[in-house]
Formats: sequence, structure tokens, C-alpha cells
Amino acid sequence: MLIKILIFSIVTEALVEILRKSYPMAKIRSYLDEVNFFSQLLNCGWCCSIWAGLVVAYFYPLALLSSLFTNWVFSGIIYHRLSNYIHTSYDYLKQVKYLKQYKN
Repeated sequence: MLIKILIFSIVTEALVEILRKSYPMAKIRSYLDEVNFFSQLLNCGWCCSIWAGLVVAYFYPLALLSSLFTNWVFSGIIYHRLSNYIHTSYDYLKQVKYLKQYKN
């Protein structure tokens, strides 16, 4: 059960980032920005994550049934997000090493 919660949390967080920051969603975001509710929703990560969590929770029964499509989509989102964490960590470590190198 704990693994499922972790998986759904990562999927929710990834969906929020995709909605709020990804280039493919830019046109949809600009359209939604015209509606006050959606504009506020997309400008608040906490607010957006609640709604994204509800969407992910809606698909929870499908994940329990081991739907091939749901597992495929969720796996893709999780791999995307985990790779972003790795890239961010690597960039941070490079930056720290660079700063230490030139600090002395």
C-alpha cells in the first residue's frame, strides 16, 4: 500500500509540473488563464496538486486492476519524474563542485 501511495504521489506531482510548466501545455494554459478560476489554479502549485490528486485518485481502481494502459501511462510519468530528479541532483552536484573549485 505504501508503494502505491508513493507512486500516486509521484504521478500527481509530475502532472502538476506538466500542467504548470511544460511547453506542450502552453497553449492550453494561455486559454485557461482567461478563466479566473483556472488562472488561480495554475498559478498555485498547492491548489493544482489537489485537483491533480483527485484525477489520479479517480484512476486508482484501474491501477488496482492492473490495467495495462494505466500501468503504462503511470510508469511513463514516474520514469519522467524520476529522471528529472536525477538531472536536478546531478546539476546541483556539478554546481557545488564548481563553486568549491573557484571558492579557494
